[in-house]
Amino acid sequence: MTEQETAGSEIKVMLVAPNWLGDAVMFSALIEYLHTNRDLSDGRKLVLQLAVRTSWAPLFKDDHRIERIVPVDRGGRHGGLLGGWNLGTDLRCLKPKAILLGPPSLRAGLAALRSG
Repeated sequence: MTEQETAGSEIKVMLVAPNWLGDAVMFSALIEYLHTNRDLSDGRKLVLQLAVRTSWAPLFKDDHRIERIVPVDRGGRHGGLLGGWNLGTDLRCLKPKAILLGPPSLRAGLAALRSG
């Protein structure tokens, strides 16, 4: 285990919410599960971050379970052919240890791959 992974450290987990409103709302069950089980047996702690469509971001803005919200702008920077690549570049800056994908899409997979 590296020094950053010792007891008491945090593991950043990026959650990529689904694109449809109903699916994004149901995704909150996963957020609750991870938040409830955020304290790991080895002393580390999960820190949840959420990438969500700009239009659904207000639903999560006051959610105490989420450390950071990354707005996904499908009509701008994160749209078009390079949208998944650009999203991955933006997520890479946050240095997540793991990414959980809500949407079963090539775009979301490309963003996860690009984020490292």
